[in-house]
Amino acid sequence: MSFTSERPNFFEALKEDDTKVTWGPEEDVCGIIVGGSSVPGINSCIASIVNTCVNNGITCLGIERGFRELKKCTRIEKTQLPSFIKKLTMENVGKRYMEGGSLLYTSDEQLRNEKETETALKVLETYQVSLLITIGGVETCQSANHLFSMSKTISVRHIPKTIFNDLPLPPNCTTFGYSTARQLGTEIMSNTSQDAKAMNRWYIITCLGWRSGSNIYI
Repeated sequence: MSFTSERPNFFEALKEDDTKVTWGPEEDVCGIIVGGSSVPGINSCIASIVNTCVNNGITCLGIERGFRELKKCTRIEKTQLPSFIKKLTMENVGKRYMEGGSLLYTSDEQLRNEKETETALKVLETYQVSLLITIGGVETCQSANHLFSMSKTISVRHIPKTIFNDLPLPPNCTTFGYSTARQLGTEIMSNTSQDAKAMNRWYIITCLGWRSGSNIYI
């Protein structure tokens, strides 16, 4: 399985010590970015990607904090990964696939202009990323599209992740995170309403979302 036909041969073998990672892949490279809010299932998704890549001889790089650091990185060393980029293996992600949150962290900062997109692309291309997988909602999808439009060497794939379920997907397809948030929200509403009846009290519950506040349940 290959995403590129050519690969520069000036890198050394990948090595890791206590503080630095010397970079020199002998395989295709897949980058993973998580953007937007946190939802259940992100780490499971990351672990699945890493597992698939490892089984197909592809090196995985995790880019921390979404696009926040990537779009600002102007100091690049070809043989050393920057602090916000980590090599992912089943050893360092396999035990966290059931955890909440995101092992790559996340950020709502996106690629807002051509300069930021060019900076991000330069970093990705320097470390020979040939496939980029973004995990996020509408805005992260837009940033991924900016990268795809400007890059001639990187394939981009987007995994829809948002509790808002506001991405234009085929009928009956939901973004991951939405169903879990809906299920948990339903349980909270049901339990709270029973407590309110038992104690003869009123509760006001607000919900996170672009349209939160349009419906307030008491």
